[in-house]
Amino acid sequence: MTAKSALMLRVLINRFHQGSPEILLSSLPQENAKEVLGIDVASQDAAQAIHSPKEIVKEVHYSWFGPIIQACSPSMQPLMMSALPSSSAEQLSRFFQIPKHSTTLSPTVRLYLINQLYHKLKPADILPAGYLPQTSLSVLLSFRKEDLIKLIDFLGLYDLADEIRHIVDKKLLNAIYSGLSVKKQHFLRICLHQKGKLSMPRLDLEKWQGDNKQLDKMLHNRGLIRLGKALSGQSNDFIWHIVHRLDTGRGNLLMRYYSSEEIQGVTQVLIQEVLNLTSFFKRMGES
Repeated sequence: MTAKSALMLRVLINRFHQGSPEILLSSLPQENAKEVLGIDVASQDAAQAIHSPKEIVKEVHYSWFGPIIQACSPSMQPLMMSALPSSSAEQLSRFFQIPKHSTTLSPTVRLYLINQLYHKLKPADILPAGYLPQTSLSVLLSFRKEDLIKLIDFLGLYDLADEIRHIVDKKLLNAIYSGLSVKKQHFLRICLHQKGKLSMPRLDLEKWQGDNKQLDKMLHNRGLIRLGKALSGQSNDFIWHIVHRLDTGRGNLLMRYYSSEEIQGVTQVLIQEVLNLTSFFKRMGES
């Protein structure tokens, strides 16, 4: 029995069988039954396995398709570009200076090209998000790119809270707070009332020139580090889905900080920070 067959059988059992799965699987060879029972999947949705590439492509940030399209022949590039959703095609066309096809593609041709893009991007053995085992961070699989970026931005506030504890210059403190949104100020105060559990490099804001965009960038980079380390130990399937909802720049940076093994004394602390933020967003009515 292949791994995919075992997975599908487990999902079908979840959906249609109300009793003990061991009884249902008793007619299978023992090793096959053990394999199916060992799959940690709660989903009952068999349709996840046959989601169309068109739907999956919509969830992937368009920037990941740029290198794939560039690798095509010059005559094929405009066609491949035009197969993507219009907003993605427009942005890719401007960034890579590749014109879109001059005529509207037929639904059949568009679907064929989307299938080609999908199979070039997504490894065949990556599980659908709905079939991944439940972990403490499974909530992130429902996040869109905008949600993930907001999460990264706010995670950086933990670093800012650690820094502020060392700042006595009231003018500098006022400048920092004035560069943050009201919601960020609110969450920063929450962070300040919690004892920092990790030792992170200083931001050295005494050298900061007061540019709010520079501050945002510093905090965003720190948030990427924290999220990458929080994700450490998650499966390759899980990471694939998260990374490809971000643009290639952020996705590649996230992978730089991610480790296939959980970082002892670090990952669990950062997971709790992520969960604290998801709860904060819910209280604010944002997710």
